[in-house]
Amino acid sequence: MKETIYIGWKNFPEGWIKLNSDGVYKGSGEYSGCGDLFHNYEVRWLKGYIRKIRVRDALHVEI
Repeated sequence: MKETIYIGWKNFPEGWIKLNSDGVYKGSGEYSGCGDLFHNYEVRWLKGYIRKIRVRDALHVEI
């Protein structure tokens, strides 16, 4: 018997702040990039940054 399971995004509680982080690795020893942003429970942008970095591999971009 199959069961339907509904999944989806739920907003976090009032007063909380969420951090989203990501990075990109181009390879071949060139610059890569990373960035973070903070937003509140209303999904309003609070603060963030982007920057170029030099790393050896994709794992180091994500760290």
